[in-house]
Amino acid sequence: MLCAEMSPERQMQKKQKKSANSVLGAEFSKGSNQRGVKQYNEKLVIDVVRRLDAVSKAEITRITGLSAQTITVIANRLIDEQLLLKDNVVRGKVGQPSVPLRLNPDGAISLGIKLGRRTSQVIAISFTYDVLEIESLHYDYPDSSSILDWLKRAVTTVIGKLTSVQRARIVGIGLAMPAHLHSWEGIIDAPEGVLSEWQHIDVMSWLASEFGLPVHKINDASAACLAEMSLHHRTHQLNCIYYYVGTFFGGGIALGGHIFEGNSGQAASVASLPLSLPKDGKSPSQMVSAAGLHTLEAEAIARGFDRNIFLSEQPLQDVHLALFDSWAEEAACALAFAVIGGQCYLDAPVSIIDGRLPEMLMSRLVEKVETAFEKFDLRGIALPQLQQGRLGMNARPLGAAIVPLHHYFSLSTFQLQIKTENN
Repeated sequence: MLCAEMSPERQMQKKQKKSANSVLGAEFSKGSNQRGVKQYNEKLVIDVVRRLDAVSKAEITRITGLSAQTITVIANRLIDEQLLLKDNVVRGKVGQPSVPLRLNPDGAISLGIKLGRRTSQVIAISFTYDVLEIESLHYDYPDSSSILDWLKRAVTTVIGKLTSVQRARIVGIGLAMPAHLHSWEGIIDAPEGVLSEWQHIDVMSWLASEFGLPVHKINDASAACLAEMSLHHRTHQLNCIYYYVGTFFGGGIALGGHIFEGNSGQAASVASLPLSLPKDGKSPSQMVSAAGLHTLEAEAIARGFDRNIFLSEQPLQDVHLALFDSWAEEAACALAFAVIGGQCYLDAPVSIIDGRLPEMLMSRLVEKVETAFEKFDLRGIALPQLQQGRLGMNARPLGAAIVPLHHYFSLSTFQLQIKTENN
C-alpha cells in the first residue's frame, strides 16, 4: 500500500451515505482471517467502501464476513496510509453512534493517456475517479514525432497543475491505444509510411523513461468499457459487450463487471470483424469500413463541411443532420450486426454503445440501431437490452487512468495475480 508524508487536513465534500443491503452484500467476496492474506483483505475493504461511498466498520464486517477486530485493524491502517477518511458521526440510530468510512480522493492519484488516430488526451483522476485535470489534442493523423512531443508537454502540464499532495500520491500512468495504430493507414488519409513508424515505438517504455512512473497498457476500447463499468455499473456484476464508436469502431467485454481482455488484449476487436463470407477469391470488407466516424468525416469533407462538425456540442443545421442520418442508417446496421454476433457467443443481458459523438447524436444513433435489429433474422437469438454509454469523449482516457488504480487497489486484479502465480 502507499506510504507518504501526512498532508494537512483538507476540507472534504460530504457525500450522502448509502446503507448496505443484502443485494450488495452478496456481490462481495468473503474475506479471510487467515495469515498471509493482508493485501487481499485490504483490497476487499477498499472495494466495499468504493461501492457504497460511505460505510461503517460494522457494515463492512457484515458484508465481508471478516471479524470486527480484523476490520478495525485494516480500517485503521488504511486511514493511517491516507487511503480512507472518517466521515461525520451518524447518530440517532439504535446502538452506538457510527463513523462511516469513505475513500480519500487524494489518497491515490492516477494519470491516463489516450493515444488515438485523430485525438490524444492526458487526464489526471483522483482515488474516487473524479477528473482533476485534462489536456486534449486533435489532429488529422498521428505523426509519431509531434504526438510524443505533445504528450511530454501535456503530461508535464497536467502534473504541474496538481497540488503538492496530489503529486506525491501519483501511482502510475495508464495508456490506452489501439492494438494496431499503424494499420489502415489509407482509411484516415495519412501520408504513406507515417503510421508505420508506430510499429517501432515502445510507448510504454518511453513514458516510463520520461516520467519515472509505472505504466500500464490497455486497448482503447477496453479502457472505455472499464470506465463505464467502474463509474456507472459498480453496484452490480454485469455481463455485457460494450461498443465504442470512434474514428474506428471498437469494443470491450465485461464479465461479472470486470474487463475481459482476451489472450492478446484484443477481445471484442469488432473493427476487424468480417462483414460477409469470402467470395470469388476476394476477402470480405471489415467492420471498420462501415461503422467508424472516419466515413462520416469523409462525407462531411466531400460536402464542403468541417471534418469535426459532428463532434461539437453546437446545434446542427438541417443539412448537417440529414448527412448524419444518412451515415447513421448504414452505421446502425453495422452496429446491429456486431451486437447480434456478440449475442450469439456471450448471450449477455445488456449491450452498451458509446462514442466520440455528442450525447444527442449518440442517442440518435442508438435509436437507429434498435430499429436496425428488425432487418435481421433473429431466430434463436435473445437480443440484449441496448443502453447508451454515459462518458462519451472522455471514456477512453478515464479508463486508462483507472487501470493503475485497479492494479494496486482492485480486488479483481489481485485475484488475477493470485491465479497467475498459482499456475
